[in-house]
Formats: sequence, C-alpha cells, structure tokens
Amino acid sequence: MNQKLEDLVKKYMMKKYLYKELDEAVRGNSGHKWNFDAIVRHNDERFGIFIKDWNRSIGVNQVRLIEKACIDMGFQGGVIVGNMFSSHAKNYGKAKGVQIVTRSELIMKSRFS
Repeated sequence: MNQKLEDLVKKYMMKKYLYKELDEAVRGNSGHKWNFDAIVRHNDERFGIFIKDWNRSIGVNQVRLIEKACIDMGFQGGVIVGNMFSSHAKNYGKAKGVQIVTRSELIMKSRFS
C-alpha cells in the first residue's frame, strides 16, 4: 500500500522535530509569499519543507525555489521531498545545502529511526 507522501513526511519529522503543517502562504522578508508544506524547528533553527508527490522527476527549478524561499524567510535550510529527482537537482541541492529526500529514502529512514 502506498502511503501519501505528506503522511510519511509528517510521521518521520514529528518523531525528531517540532513539525508544523502550513495551510496558507507565509510572507518572507522581501514581502513575497511562499507556499511551504511545513516548517520544522530543531533547537533554535527552522527549516522549510516542500513536498512534491509528483509522477515525474523533480528538476533543479524546484530546488532553486526552496533555496530562495528559505533564504527569504531567514531559515537555516530547506528540505524537498519527492518521488524522483533529476541528477542536476540532486547536485544543485547538495551544493546549496538543500536536503533532497526521496520517498524510498524516507521509508528506509523511518524503519531505522
């Protein structure tokens, strides 16, 4: 049975961090509104979460978007969770400090945490 990606993320993150789902956009320092799926807090650090349950590969543009959104919000970093990512997206995320997490990685982490 395929569990909804949002539910997998929430279940995993709530075990480790203060997890807050967002139903509406939040305004960044620039005045722009950002549509995070959730925000996690660990100690005094905050991280933005994008969840993309797509049937296609997630590209570098989405990784750039979360990077830009997190900088604008003053977050310490971002996490983007999806089913598949392009190699360019993975490399860009690694270079910019955006965590790229696939569904299968999340399931494995959940089993061993």
